[in-house]
Amino acid sequence: MDRQTTPDCLIVGGGPAGLTAAVYLARFRRNVLLVDSGTSRTRLIRKSHNYPGFAEGVSGEDFLHELREQATQYGAHIENGRVERLEHREGAFRATYDGRTVTAPMVLLATGIVDEKPALPSLPEFIYRGGVRFCPICDGFEAMDKRIAVAGPLRKAMPKALFLRVYSKTVVVLPFDREVRVSDKDRARLEDAGIPLPTEPVADLDTRGTIIKATFASGRSLDIDVLYPAMGPTCIRSLRRRSGPKATRSAACSPTSTCAPACPTSMRPATSRSASTRSASPPARRRSPPRTSTIRCRRIIASSPGAASPSRRVLRTLLRMRRNLRRICSSP
Repeated sequence: MDRQTTPDCLIVGGGPAGLTAAVYLARFRRNVLLVDSGTSRTRLIRKSHNYPGFAEGVSGEDFLHELREQATQYGAHIENGRVERLEHREGAFRATYDGRTVTAPMVLLATGIVDEKPALPSLPEFIYRGGVRFCPICDGFEAMDKRIAVAGPLRKAMPKALFLRVYSKTVVVLPFDREVRVSDKDRARLEDAGIPLPTEPVADLDTRGTIIKATFASGRSLDIDVLYPAMGPTCIRSLRRRSGPKATRSAACSPTSTCAPACPTSMRPATSRSASTRSASPPARRRSPPRTSTIRCRRIIASSPGAASPSRRVLRTLLRMRRNLRRICSSP
């Protein structure tokens, strides 16, 4: 892209979400610039067999390559770099990456999430060859009839272990809790599923061999074919913290029960009202984020400020995204 050209929309993040947005906006005849740091978690996928249209499977690298080709085919501009700063000045957003500054009236954040992982040696190698997996919905089928272990806090590991019982009769839970306490209800669910009742925390996970060896606090060991960490994801928000006040006031996040711990209340829409107006208005009542098992953390920065209530965040964020896309398409 010509350095003198101002894009209609800057997309931060080159994973499937950011690249899909680039495809749509480019087909809307918008001037799109996407900045990709190259750290999408999709790159860790050796081969995915659950994506529609790829009967023989597709690797994460190949999938991202196809999306990039499709986006550039319609005129989207993709540059490698990491956006370090985003601020709002004079009605537009200024993003800084790799010593360069670009200005755009619209910014779409597609920075994604990062899976929390145990600190294990040779972890990338195990992930690539399928010894460590994160999404049983995506690849539980590939773990069919293998020795599966789910590691993490008991409250997170148990639901994932119960789901994986569909694929294997050998599923165990490796609790990270210092004190393993199982309620009567959870005990009955584990017994009905044929999953051994966890009685002690796991002390070590050895990945130096061709299989994973788990050692419990008592010294008892267990060999594992596939390990599913259940530690939860973290929303990538380092850029968010560096954004200026005018950028954060018009940003919105729709955290769910899965990513809510990583999305504090500071990510809720802030207000741009004056001090006198704030003192005259009653404080908005806070509500808990919607309970859902789907991982969603959508944020979009709009050029027009607004004072939104933190209630019904999911619906309001989707409406804001649609409104912003219409604004992009209707601009000359």
